Amino acid sequence: MISRYILILLLSSMGCTMISCSLNRDPLDTYSDVTEGVTETGKKVVFKDKATVLSHMKTLYQQMRDRQEHWYLDLLLIAESHADNAYAGTTGAEVIPFENNAIEGSNSVVNRDWNRYLQDIGRANRLIVNIDSVKDNALTAQERKQYKAEAMIFRAMIMYDMVRIWGSIPVITTEAADITSETLEEVYPQYFPKQATEQEAYQQIEKAVWLRCRMLLIV
Repeated sequence: MISRYILILLLSSMGCTMISCSLNRDPLDTYSDVTEGVTETGKKVVFKDKATVLSHMKTLYQQMRDRQEHWYLDLLLIAESHADNAYAGTTGAEVIPFENNAIEGSNSVVNRDWNRYLQDIGRANRLIVNIDSVKDNALTAQERKQYKAEAMIFRAMIMYDMVRIWGSIPVITTEAADITSETLEEVYPQYFPKQATEQEAYQQIEKAVWLRCRMLLIV
C-alpha cells in the first residue's frame, strides 16, 4: 500500500513538472503557435480573430498612458533640462549629464528610451504586417484599413520622437522572421538594421502620416 502511494506521488510530481516546463517555454500570455495556432502550411498565426486584433490595439494605446518615462518624463528631461529651460531636480547620475551637456551612450535614460521606442515600433509592426491575414470575417475590410492606419500613425509618432533625440535611427517597417541556420544571413539584417539618415527618417514619417490619413478619409 505504501509503495502504491509513493508511486502516485511520483507520477503526480512528474506531471506537474512537465506542465511547468511547458508553460515556461510557451507562456499563455505571449503570442505563440500554442496560443494562436498555425496554418495548414505550418506558418504561425499572429492574430487568430478580431478579438486578438482589438486586444493588440488596446495594448498600443495603453502604452501611451502607462509607459510615462519615455513618452513624457524623459522627453521633458532631454528637451527642457538640456536647454536650460529647467533644472535637474536630483543629483542622480542618470539626470545630471543632461544638465551638464555630457551625455554618453551608457546613460540609463538614453538606453531605456532607445529600447522602449524600438519595442513600441515592434508592436506596431506586428499589427501592420499581419492584420490583412486574419481569417475572421467579423473583421471587416474597413476595420482592417482603419486599424492598420492607426498603427502606422502610432509608429510614425515614435519615429518622430526618436529622430529628434538621436538623429540617425533604424527605420523598421517589417517584422523580423525567425532565425534558423538556413536563414541566418537573410534574417540577420532584420534584427540589426542599418541606421537611416535624418532625412530618410522624416521622409518615412511623412509618407506614413499622409498615406494613412488618406486611408482613414476614404470609405
